Amino acid sequence: MRLFLALKIPPHVSDGLVQALDTTKWPRVRITPRHMWHVTLAFLGDVPEVDIDLIANACNKFQTSPGSITLDRLETFPHNGPRSLVGLCKEQSRDSWKTFIETLRGEMLTFAPDLERKPWRPHITVGRGGKEEMLPKWGEDIGPWTWTPDGFTLMESIFTEEAHTYRTIHEFPFTP
Repeated sequence: MRLFLALKIPPHVSDGLVQALDTTKWPRVRITPRHMWHVTLAFLGDVPEVDIDLIANACNKFQTSPGSITLDRLETFPHNGPRSLVGLCKEQSRDSWKTFIETLRGEMLTFAPDLERKPWRPHITVGRGGKEEMLPKWGEDIGPWTWTPDGFTLMESIFTEEAHTYRTIHEFPFTP
């Protein structure tokens, strides 16, 4: 199973993002369906189904929110060869978020040795260009919209011939 850990986007943020998409002149891309928008915390890759309960037990240790997130920019990404349109986010309490991400990813290495280890840059993938199509470098400030996540989720990424979808496997609430 292709798994990842993510923050769900609250309605006021996704509403704002939809409004921003309606009012900006972003490059032509295929927009990702709104219900699939999220901020990835850790991409675990292919993990055996038998490890899901162990992953859930490890994730249950993370009960405190590291802080808030602010969505404030649309931009093509990555900078050296843009192929996606993303909503860039900034984390408040950056040190708390860095510790949270590093510790969470460290816990997941037992179950996901191929865990993606790129530095965490919180963003929402809003749209994608064609596979062979390079997008122009583009960016525009939006919002801002801020939220404090109330937890995170373990998600499965499912590829079929008809569509690419996500399925929530577990939710891990933060304690207030």
